[in-house]
Amino acid sequence: MSVKISITIDALTDETREKVIIIDDSLYDKSRSKMVELLSKVFDHCTKRYLKGFRLLTVVVGWSECVPLDFALLSSVEKKNRYQEITKDIDKRSCGYRRRQEAITRSTELLEPIIRRVLRCGIRADYILMDSWFALPR
Repeated sequence: MSVKISITIDALTDETREKVIIIDDSLYDKSRSKMVELLSKVFDHCTKRYLKGFRLLTVVVGWSECVPLDFALLSSVEKKNRYQEITKDIDKRSCGYRRRQEAITRSTELLEPIIRRVLRCGIRADYILMDSWFALPR
């Protein structure tokens, strides 16, 4: 649906207008939760403290408005920071299992597959915008 909306908006905008893909991560706070699968301790850069929750990595295409294209709900890569693990009885061939594996992957390792998925859908952009820390080495 996002691709169709993006293509419709693209047809209505001027060709000289620059189109960008924006990659952003934000905190998804679940401080009151206890038994959520892959719930983990994540660092909030705004408050400078750890919270229970997830990091939400989103990819949007934008002009003057933004259309969401893809996302990854990230848990902690380090097992010691996770409060709950992956459910044992999930089918390893399912899309849900692949999303769970993606959740315990570093966000910098997810950038290329996410961008490839967006490009395969036919989205084209002039630039990719992201926080500077995505480009920094460990």
